[in-house]
Amino acid sequence: MRRARSNSLLVVILAAVACGADTDAPSQPIIPKLSKKPNTADSTLREQRAALDETIWKDEVAAQEFEATFVRLWDDLRNSEDAIEVLSAFPFSKLTLGVGGTPESLDLGITHWSNAADSRDLESGDWHELLTGFQQDGWELAQSEWHHTRFGSVPNRFVGSR
Repeated sequence: MRRARSNSLLVVILAAVACGADTDAPSQPIIPKLSKKPNTADSTLREQRAALDETIWKDEVAAQEFEATFVRLWDDLRNSEDAIEVLSAFPFSKLTLGVGGTPESLDLGITHWSNAADSRDLESGDWHELLTGFQQDGWELAQSEWHHTRFGSVPNRFVGSR
């Protein structure tokens, strides 16, 4: 009985709240006005974080900045029907690709290729030609993953990921 009464009470409260709404009035979001007073502890934490970002986390911060380019590329690929167009439009000065090793046949008709120790450098025109060749041979990009396992830089010389 007590449970039935509390359920009835809940239904009555919900009905009263729902019926009390003025349906003619436009709904306005209720946004509380918050005022943030300067907090010295907050400022100190921000300064400490900035100092750590410039020292201990310097390489991680740089990696995240460079990674943003590939996150955009990944998003563009997922949102496009034409991967060749997206990949061809991606700007770069030099792209180093691994050279495919010997293919290995696996179960279910799967072929696995690993990169050999060699690599080749491509300029954007070569890259477009390679992509067009893949497309003409019937290849299509079904899915892609863009992650790097290592990021490094030498001041004034090289920034790269692997």
